This record gives sequence, structure tokens and C-alpha cells, in this order.
Amino acid sequence: MTARQIKSDDGDTLVEVLVGIAIISIVFVGVLAGMGVTIASSTEHKGLADSQALVRNAVEQIQHETFDGCAGVGATPEYSVAATAGYHLDIATVAVWDAHDNQYHTGGDMDSRCATTTLQKLQVRACTDDIVSGSACPSAGSETLVTTRRADS
Repeated sequence: MTARQIKSDDGDTLVEVLVGIAIISIVFVGVLAGMGVTIASSTEHKGLADSQALVRNAVEQIQHETFDGCAGVGATPEYSVAATAGYHLDIATVAVWDAHDNQYHTGGDMDSRCATTTLQKLQVRACTDDIVSGSACPSAGSETLVTTRRADS
């Protein structure tokens, strides 16, 4: 046998094979981690997009209801809005306009003003059920839309 034939029969050493497997494993783990991040962000984006559509539909529904200046004030029920399965929808704040001092009022000082108001400001929030805090959507991670309602003419 010549020296040339012996050289062509050389194989890879165990160390070279192990280094190759380690490099391929590191690349594979990186690809899997990237896929996991992509899936998680896609799921989050879908939830936010669905929440945005839900809150817009709720505002449209509220705009078509009969105006009630005292809706959401004291014992008066709020406007009724329904969420789809997996999502939560709430009216975060209701403010009534007082033409005497030209500003919106919320909380306890609305009771006497709501009967004469012709304008309301509503803050509607939608979020996925998995982030609901108590019975309301938190500020972070939810879609919020502020709208005004004028008395039916």
C-alpha cells in the first residue's frame, strides 16, 4: 500500500464528531427558542387585535342604545355590552358633562348632574380573560377606547 491510499482511509476522530454534534445542537436550540418567541408574540398580538375589534364593536353597540345621562351613575345600570368567549369587556369610567362649569365629572359628584346632561364620556376596555383583575381589565395589556355620547335628538 502506498502512502496515498493510507491517507484516504483516515476517518474523523471522536472529538471531531462530538464538536460537530455540539455545534448542531446549539444551532437547533437557538432555532427552537426563536420559534417559541414567534409563537408567543403571535398569540399576544392576536389577543390584542381581537380585543381592539371587541372594544370597537362595543362602542358601536353603545352608540345605538337609547341615551341615558345617568347610565353608570349610582344605582342606574350601565350600558349593556357583551364580550365574546375568552374576553372581558367593561366600561371603565363614565363621565357626565356639566354645561355650567364646562367640564366632565366622575364619581360622587355626578348624581345631581347626570339628569340634565346631554353629553357623556365613556372609557370602554377589553382584554383577554387571562389578565382580568377582579372584574375589570387592567390598564396594561388591554385595549381602551374613549368615546362621547350625545343625547338623542
